[in-house]
Amino acid sequence: MRRARASPERVTDITGIAASRDGFAVGRTKGGFRVAISLALLVGIYFFSAVWGRGATSTTGASSDIASAGVTRRVIGDGRVEAIWNVPASAKGTVLALHGCSHSALDWFPRDESRCPECRGLAQEQKITNAALDAGYALLAVSSAGHCWSRDDVPRLALALDAYGAEHGASRRRPMYAFGASSGGSFAGVLPSLSDLPRRPDGLIIQIAGGPGGTGLGLAHYPPTVLSHMPRDESTAAAVRRSIDELTAAGARVLEHRLERRALTPSFFEEESAGKVTARESAGLFHALRDELGVLDAHDLLIRDPRSFDVGQIAKLRERTPAWDSLVPDESDVREILNVAYAAHELSAQDFMKNLRWIVDASSA
Repeated sequence: MRRARASPERVTDITGIAASRDGFAVGRTKGGFRVAISLALLVGIYFFSAVWGRGATSTTGASSDIASAGVTRRVIGDGRVEAIWNVPASAKGTVLALHGCSHSALDWFPRDESRCPECRGLAQEQKITNAALDAGYALLAVSSAGHCWSRDDVPRLALALDAYGAEHGASRRRPMYAFGASSGGSFAGVLPSLSDLPRRPDGLIIQIAGGPGGTGLGLAHYPPTVLSHMPRDESTAAAVRRSIDELTAAGARVLEHRLERRALTPSFFEEESAGKVTARESAGLFHALRDELGVLDAHDLLIRDPRSFDVGQIAKLRERTPAWDSLVPDESDVREILNVAYAAHELSAQDFMKNLRWIVDASSA
């Protein structure tokens, strides 16, 4: 049951933070007044849902849990720090999502005209968000100031974490795990060393990026870390290997996760887009790649980097691509899924929950 997607909160820019509360309970009644009281309760539930579904918040400053209000987008302070989150009721913890270069927090949540019209919900990012919410974790995504993450983003992230903590005070008492890919993975890798954040992560999933080795971060106290990489990227694989050796030598807990090439199937695009690409469209894309473009081998593995497809190949692919997908790199679900299958350098949702469970267990051991 995905309570995290129910009763969405209205999307606004932040002008002040007020904590929200969940103070609702239902009791059972007996006797002749049961029907009347039940009707009153139903009216109360309807009123509660209607008000809170429109995004009303408490002004008491309390930091108790809230029922999920759906996607919330905040643009914080003069620096216009963009943070987007969704918090299930009684969330177990928070997954901090850090995008790669040319991306933003908008990729992690689906477009919604009333709640987040700017959101675009890319396939793999949205799969990670859905998995986190389904497992009872909040997901908080933050945008970098520039094309990629840099040290200049540290105070911006601190502002985002402060705003999130002020609105969801219970999150301060629960673990936070960071997932970052490429530039976001490198940025995630330095977070445990930063004393100027309101809190630091209890575990990391660093994807398609080298780990923190050789940076003098006090690796003996480094949180449990999954280094998830695509071995075809040999330079990143070498950096991952060095980080694993250094973390292991320091006594930190670390797990290597390898993202290999994946065979395409008629249902591959449907599955990897969480159903955004229909079964028919998915099968059409598969047959276009295999039978018309000839870019799959005998095992249905891509034999050409999809980033290097020429104009003619893209035009042929467009004939089978959903109308809503632009096929523009870094904005296209189909292009992202192709990059995942080729496994050279792309954010991937593969085994996200397996890796999250590992850092949760390792950090609580």
